[in-house]
Amino acid sequence: MGEDFGLGAGPRSDEIGELNGGVHLEGTITGEDMLPIGSATKGFNCAAIYRLVDQGKIKLDDFAYIYID
Repeated sequence: MGEDFGLGAGPRSDEIGELNGGVHLEGTITGEDMLPIGSATKGFNCAAIYRLVDQGKIKLDDFAYIYID
């Protein structure tokens, strides 16, 4: 393991966020920024799971506890 993944696009701040008490940050989002956007990983998780299914390593009907330590 020990690998990092970064994805960034767009401005760090927007007018609506600032009007609602957000903090203005200069520049654009980069792969170095850390943001609480857990929902953004769902697509990657689904793709990884279906690749494992296609490879015959797991079954969609299996219970999660079989694979979770």
